[in-house]
Amino acid sequence: MIRTVTLVGVLIIGSLTFGGCGGDGGEQATPSNGKETRSAADWREEARNSMSRAVSWLRSHANPEGLWAFAPGQPPSVGITGLATLAILKAEGRKAVPDLKRALDWLASKQHEDGSIHQGQLATYSTSIAVLALKESRVESYGPVISKAMDYLRQVQLDEEEGYQRDSDYYGGIGYEKKKDDPTKPNPNLSTTAWALEAARAAGLPKDDPFFKKALIFIQRTQNLSETNDRVHEEGGVKVVPGNDGGAIYQPWASKAGIQELPGGRRIYRSYGSMTYALLKSYIFCDLDPRDPRVRAAVKWLEKNWSVETNPGMEHLDEENSAYRGLFYYWVTLSRALRVSEKRNLDFAGTPMAHWRRDLARAVVRAQKEDGSFVNQKNGAWWESSPILATAYATLVLSECLADGE
Repeated sequence: MIRTVTLVGVLIIGSLTFGGCGGDGGEQATPSNGKETRSAADWREEARNSMSRAVSWLRSHANPEGLWAFAPGQPPSVGITGLATLAILKAEGRKAVPDLKRALDWLASKQHEDGSIHQGQLATYSTSIAVLALKESRVESYGPVISKAMDYLRQVQLDEEEGYQRDSDYYGGIGYEKKKDDPTKPNPNLSTTAWALEAARAAGLPKDDPFFKKALIFIQRTQNLSETNDRVHEEGGVKVVPGNDGGAIYQPWASKAGIQELPGGRRIYRSYGSMTYALLKSYIFCDLDPRDPRVRAAVKWLEKNWSVETNPGMEHLDEENSAYRGLFYYWVTLSRALRVSEKRNLDFAGTPMAHWRRDLARAVVRAQKEDGSFVNQKNGAWWESSPILATAYATLVLSECLADGE
């Protein structure tokens, strides 16, 4: 995963819980009279101030060409520049476009003949994020670039063209990049697939496009739900079967949270938070009905494991502060998944997620450093020790918390 300065496992998994389950004593963000309560208004003001400081910090850490690198002294990265640009656009809207024009043009200039946008690594991640940034700018001249990038994302999806049939664990999934030279190692996973699905929806790909239908086959195989997932794998000579908790894992055959042994000796890949939110978001992008058993099972797992302080499921790993692995990525998937779910009329009233915007925003604000930046101070895995990456993530999260319905 991302080695030098690209967006690597950077976008792989995530983790934080504010006060346990969902909110202080029935406070409403928007009362029936349409006006916010004093405390609700307070959290919004704090979030706006925090986001503004984060954006100022990001701007001050661009290089002279207006681009971003993973770390000081390193060359600019498509993934990091795309993420920082997207974060500022989400925070400030179209008024930020003139200041970001050099970054947007640079992203577009990195497009290859096959439509991908990258610098030699993690082509799918970089392409998806570049598409999201270019689309968010609403600059019409980037339309052909976005369209060509979507052609690439279709190409990289694993299907019959690469010799995979519907009964393959790989079918419909999307990996880090095309593997024409080594088709045995495409490495599809839910994280990469979820980013590609979001880019496809942003680019305006019709919801009935085969791209979504094929992806749905892959992503449901990452869910611990035996009703719709019958995949059985073997690890260390022991069978690992799908569970029934409704949560999700990184790949049909692997979980970053490890293996869980159930009563009776059954083993399942352990579900965890960031991938379950990625699954929920992906189901919505694939146009599943909110009443679909797969959606309902995922929501049930998230309700049971609600947290804005840790990445639930990761606490079982045998390492110090494992619960905080990928904390900022977890925040990103949580905020985006719940916002698009609300757009599809998923009602979280009466659940721990009822006040997710307030609770999550407060957790993010609390994590901000005095200079306006962010960093995962408890677990630097997956490159969240990078202030550029973590600050871009945090800015994206705050923008989702403050946004009204799409």
